[in-house]
Amino acid sequence: MILSNHNLMIVSKFALQARKHIGFIKVTKMCSNEQYTCNILAKATLSDNQELVNFTKLISQEFDVGTTLIKTIETYIDKIKTKNFNEKFIQASKFFLPKLIEHLYGIEIRGASYRNAVENFLTNVEAKDKTFCVNLAREYYLTWRNTNKPTSQIDRDQALKLIAKKEAFIKVWDNIDLEILTDEENLALSLYTESMTKKGLVEKDIIISLKIAKVILLELRVDYSTTDHTFRNTIDKALELFERLDLKTFFLIVSREFYHFWVVNGQLSDNEADTYSIINNSAPKRILMAST
Repeated sequence: MILSNHNLMIVSKFALQARKHIGFIKVTKMCSNEQYTCNILAKATLSDNQELVNFTKLISQEFDVGTTLIKTIETYIDKIKTKNFNEKFIQASKFFLPKLIEHLYGIEIRGASYRNAVENFLTNVEAKDKTFCVNLAREYYLTWRNTNKPTSQIDRDQALKLIAKKEAFIKVWDNIDLEILTDEENLALSLYTESMTKKGLVEKDIIISLKIAKVILLELRVDYSTTDHTFRNTIDKALELFERLDLKTFFLIVSREFYHFWVVNGQLSDNEADTYSIINNSAPKRILMAST
């Protein structure tokens, strides 16, 4: 897996801080396993340390994962606080809620699915705590359902559209080397190739980076307004097609690098180039790794 300097630094700092409050965290696993990441984010969100909670939200935004989960947790905690439950009850809720959430990852927003998840959760709960945990699950369900319900109602249509987009993307990817490019597009690719060669990237990395750059060029043809917003929107749309965090990261690395040559090739003015968010450190940098 390829880790970026930017994301590795943020996750490492998060792991060091989180270790003081929720225990040891596997940094590389956070960068490759979304379910593990969600479980960690849930525990951190329920921490009593506000600095860690704020850092957790930053991680969620950086990796584009767990935002709804964090919102659900915060809504639930605020809800029980307004009901004036004592501190012992709140702390018990914070202790058991992450254990319940571990069983909710990826399930359908339906009562039956939730009940099955709760049953699995309760199998690991001691008899003396089961009544509390049953009530916790019952109370949390309403918040969980309401927070996720707007998404679930359009989930089927979104899923079908996403499947169609992925199929189209795969078709483009498989045939990208057959595409006829313009002189301007070829020039940008040549400049990018020269840069990667000078940096010492291995041939395999150069080939796949060029394929991604070609895909970006084809997508940019859809919108003829050559602005920094066009480039950014193209990247954002493409990122929806990747589920794995490491693939998203690599795509961002290539888009960041290739953007320079798209700009140099005369697509944008210097003023527009200075304002582009990916260039201003919001995208990761490539770590050179030996080919394995």
